[in-house]
Parts: sequence; C-alpha cells; structure tokens
Amino acid sequence: LKERFLGYMPDLVITMGGPAFSFLARHREVLFASSPVLIAGVSEQAFRAGPAMGDAAVHPLRFDLQGMIGDILQVLPKTQNIYVILGASIIDRFWVDECRREFSAFSGKLRFIYLDHLALDDIRRRIAALPENSAIFFGVMIKDAGGTLIDPGEALKKIVKDADAPVFTMFQTLFGSGVVGGRLVQDRDAGVLAAKAALRILGGAPPAGESMPPMPAGLPVYDWRALKRWGIDARRLPEGSRVDFREPSLWERYHWHVTGGVLLLLLQGGLIARLLIQRKRRDVAERQLARSEHRLRMI
Repeated sequence: LKERFLGYMPDLVITMGGPAFSFLARHREVLFASSPVLIAGVSEQAFRAGPAMGDAAVHPLRFDLQGMIGDILQVLPKTQNIYVILGASIIDRFWVDECRREFSAFSGKLRFIYLDHLALDDIRRRIAALPENSAIFFGVMIKDAGGTLIDPGEALKKIVKDADAPVFTMFQTLFGSGVVGGRLVQDRDAGVLAAKAALRILGGAPPAGESMPPMPAGLPVYDWRALKRWGIDARRLPEGSRVDFREPSLWERYHWHVTGGVLLLLLQGGLIARLLIQRKRRDVAERQLARSEHRLRMI
C-alpha cells in the first residue's frame, strides 16, 4: 500500500469490518496520516477492543448474537443442536471467536457444532442429514477451510438448498435467499448511511462530526416461504416481527373476482326465483280462470 500510494494521498480512506479497522489503526501514521478516515461496517465489539481514533468518523454495527439464538428458540422451542457455519478468513475467524464467546451463555441448553474446519462442499454434505430438533446458523464465509474464496450470498443459497434443517442468518443483505430470518444486522441500511457520510466528508465536513452510535439490529423479520417450508407456526414469531414474501390467499388475490362472481350468482338466482314465482302465479291464475270458465259453461 505504501508503494501503491507513493506521492498520492486518497481524499478519504474507508475501512470495512473489524480486521480492516485494526490494520489501519496500526499503520495509519505510515500509510494515510493526512487522509480523513471513515470506519464503517465494524462491529461494536471490535471497535471497542481496538485503539482509539478520535479524529475518524465511526459507523459501528451492533450484533446481538445471543438475541439471534433466542429468536431461534422462540420459533423452534424444541431445538437441541445448532450447526454454526463460518469461514476461515481473518474476518471469519473473528466471528468464530465471537460466536463461541457469546453462545457460551446457552451451554447446557443447546449443543453448538462449528463447521468452520470444513470446506464448503463438505459442509453441504454434512448438513444434508441432520438429527431432529436441529437448526443452522450461517454467519459469514469469505474463505472456506479449503482456501477457496467464497461469495457468501451464493454459498448461502447452496446451503439452504441442501439443508436438512431451518437456516438462520444475521445479515440483512442475506435475507430473501431462503433463510428463516430473525433480528438481522442492518448492514444494507448502514451502507447507505456510510455512503452519505463519505460524500459529506469529501465535501469538506469534519470526519469526527460524522460519527454515529452503533446501529442496532432491526425488529425480527421472517420469510413466509421458509416458514411454510419448515412448518413453523407464525404465531410463535417474536412480538413485533415482520413477515415478508407472504403469498396472498385465494381471497386476497382474487377477492374482486370472487365478490363479482358471488354478486352475479345472487342476481341471477334472484331473477330465476322471481321468474319461478311469476310462473307459479300465472299457473294459479290460469287454473282459476279455467274453473271460472267451466262454471260459466255449466250455468
């Protein structure tokens, strides 16, 4: 990096994630001493553990890992085993350590099986046949144990397809790929806010003034299709949850058609009933007229 930027200083340096923040904190004076800094996409835990950077703009994220597991138990109270899928990159290993530390609060209640020592193909084979009362927690995977660079979104789609148990994740950007859901980290929204802050800094705003408090996870959000696939009762969802991708019922989809058809049938039935009544009255009148004519002839 020093050679790359020899004689040229960037107008803004943005770090993404905890390892990048730690790297810049260690080497900023050598690399980018005169450039403003925006620290984005870093967990609250990683930022607090790192060195202070008072003149940088900071946009941390709040990861409620214990709350995510609590949400799994809320919708699947019989869960006994949770298979944790993470990768082997520097960022992945950071989250392996964080998950082990946070999930220790559930020791004695749940059994956590970590699969970060396996390559992606081996993970897919492992999760294809799981014991009952199991769930899968997909964190982040940038590189698998075999050294292969991974697209987390594509990896998650394959995992959801092969999984023998419901899959949960922690990132908003991975929702909609077949995972059940939960209290997701709002990384997409955080990215929008960071981009706006970057534009203001490039326009001359002081970086320190663009710092924000940790962005918390939003209210739990769930995928209706995944709930239906795994037979999860929507009444078990945490209070205030949002359900996306709900398939409209026959009434919701065609209520105008159904209403119009029913009204047409009622109108048609009313007309038929009226005609039958008129026919009956006419028959009665004709019989009465015939009797009257018969009496007249007899007289």
